[in-house]
Amino acid sequence: MDGTLNYNNRKVEKEVARIVGTFNMQDSSIDTIVSTFENYEMRNIRTENLSFQMSINPDPEAPGEKLSDKEVLSYAKKLMEELGYGNQPIAIYEHHDIKRTHYHVVSIRTNEKGKKISDYNEDYKAKRLLDKYAKEFHYTPAGMENTKKRQADMTESLRFDTQSGNVREQYTKLFDEGMKWHFTTFTQFQTIMKSMGIHVEPVEGDSWRLIMQGLDAKGNKTSLRISQEEIGREFYKEYESRARECKEEKTADKESRAEVAEIKKRIAKTIDICLRLSVSESHFERMLQRKGITVTLSRGADGSIFGSTFADSRSRLTFKGSELGKNITAEKFRRAEDKETGQWTRLEREHEENNFQRAMDRAALISMEGPEPENHPDSEESLRDYETIALELLDEILNALPTRSGGVKKDVYGKKKKKKGKYIR
Repeated sequence: MDGTLNYNNRKVEKEVARIVGTFNMQDSSIDTIVSTFENYEMRNIRTENLSFQMSINPDPEAPGEKLSDKEVLSYAKKLMEELGYGNQPIAIYEHHDIKRTHYHVVSIRTNEKGKKISDYNEDYKAKRLLDKYAKEFHYTPAGMENTKKRQADMTESLRFDTQSGNVREQYTKLFDEGMKWHFTTFTQFQTIMKSMGIHVEPVEGDSWRLIMQGLDAKGNKTSLRISQEEIGREFYKEYESRARECKEEKTADKESRAEVAEIKKRIAKTIDICLRLSVSESHFERMLQRKGITVTLSRGADGSIFGSTFADSRSRLTFKGSELGKNITAEKFRRAEDKETGQWTRLEREHEENNFQRAMDRAALISMEGPEPENHPDSEESLRDYETIALELLDEILNALPTRSGGVKKDVYGKKKKKKGKYIR
């Protein structure tokens, strides 16, 4: 809970936020809020993501949507009760650090007995509640019918914005977001921050201090280099504490281990397909980013690739390439790269006798029907159609894979699949 609480409480101390009220706490002071959540946090050491934070955003261009303190508390209470947090400690903060006044509703995902509160279909439930209470609290729900666009907007909001200013505040906010991920090494943490548009590195000769710098959309360093002393936070110690905590964590049960295994399979399959279809390292990175995965390729003094690290924004997990299976190896990346030109060379496909491999071969063949990119394979003009086709096919392939729950789907050949994973030919 530290990252979420520190973010909100520092805003209060800087007088750009205030505590509107609390539920299921003795009072609404910062000390009481912190101690209450600490008490709950101590009752469960297994749940990975304890922090619950919801944002309420009245439209500043619609004066009728403005909420009084009483309405905000009533609205938050109704939402939290129906999401399963009615008996949880809850703190509501009003933020006015930007032109749009908004509210953060903070709670914890485990109850007084240390049991995890179910978050099954939480996004769908929130959408339903948003519509349900629109009339009572006089607002118009934002257009949420396009789920993919909504997810893209959410991802975009968690990136460094070169245009918005407030560089120190952005660095701090994104660092706190990075602390919510699971990582055990500094390279993994760097990959997480890279996914949010921040480059982090230790001060030369002093590994106990960090420097941050913003990245543009292409990954180029573009903003001020600011050390942790200039912000007033011991970022490296916070990183080290979180990394140690992640190392000590053990997957709690068989179901959680199975879930992580499924995540690894999804990431590995996405990497494999993007590697086969990409024409350069930067193109490979872009294709993965559009699937919510950020990659860091580690290189030796001679420039050769000796390792890889992947950060998955959907699960907030990071993995070394070697953890994702025998196919994601440094040797495979070395074979993909042409040392003379620095460009990517499509790997020869190994014709294994399985449906997934045949689907990948077909996808690669279809995507290469047009002319090959020349001279500047990374230019937007030459890759626009190619990349769109490749990513659409990737979605098609992943959707055609057998699911744990069975059911009938169509594979990429348009034939129906039986429940046991066999195909009707």
